[in-house]
Amino acid sequence: MSDLDTGAQYGLSAGYFDGLPYIHASVSREKAMPTYEDLCRLKEAVFGADRYAAMVFPPASFHVNIHKHCLHLWGPIDPKEWLLPEFGELGTI
Repeated sequence: MSDLDTGAQYGLSAGYFDGLPYIHASVSREKAMPTYEDLCRLKEAVFGADRYAAMVFPPASFHVNIHKHCLHLWGPIDPKEWLLPEFGELGTI
């Protein structure tokens, strides 16, 4: 899908990873990296305001770059399956 006002392109898919169903959402632009606002719009539209989503920075040996101006968010389909701790617990995020 595309956003005619901003020129951003959005994508959505799902799949199983380590036995759990995950949502994958992406935002891209033709000539520049998506903005923080693009990423926030994507997160809100796909995961909602009250769910977690994460960007993944893999080791260099696992990095794949199909589109140089694309960012991705990942999250479990079932929000109870979130596997990361609450990093903001101590006021750090």
